[in-house]
Amino acid sequence: MNNYQLLFSNWFSVNYDNLRAQLCCDKKFGELYAPNCEDDFHNAYLCVIDSLKRFDGNADFSTLFYAAYRRQRKAYKAHEMKEIRPNDLFWGVLTANIIDDDENTNNDKSQLIASIRQFAKRTFNNNDFALFEAYFIHSFGLKNSGEFCGKSTTWAFLHVANIREMICKQFDDELNNLK
Repeated sequence: MNNYQLLFSNWFSVNYDNLRAQLCCDKKFGELYAPNCEDDFHNAYLCVIDSLKRFDGNADFSTLFYAAYRRQRKAYKAHEMKEIRPNDLFWGVLTANIIDDDENTNNDKSQLIASIRQFAKRTFNNNDFALFEAYFIHSFGLKNSGEFCGKSTTWAFLHVANIREMICKQFDDELNNLK
């Protein structure tokens, strides 16, 4: 470790409790405490330590740490937005491997799955139906679903939202009866 890294480590250990209280339990960056907040907090420390390897000059450690923490939170939020999943109750119905002790409920779910697939095939164009199959039936992520259709992740994100909305509108009553 060089001198800057040692100075930062000392500063961090002295200010650890205050920083943690400010960042993880406050609305400092627009959100309340999140489960990954602790990870982002420690990852920010590691990022600063790593960046100080190549550093030779004066810097305010609090500014460096806050900037690193903000980058970690933004990276997590961006990653979190890529993997949005629909309501488990709703989309759990779409899987082909439904195991249920009650035969009537199983029949209802199977019929609903068939109805949703028929509706999707009838309503959506080929690209949207392929996206529906990839994302909702085969559980691909948005990026992989978009690549499967030969489109971008943004395209997949927008079309998944439209598909979800149309299916929810069409099958709202049936889904509420399954609860």
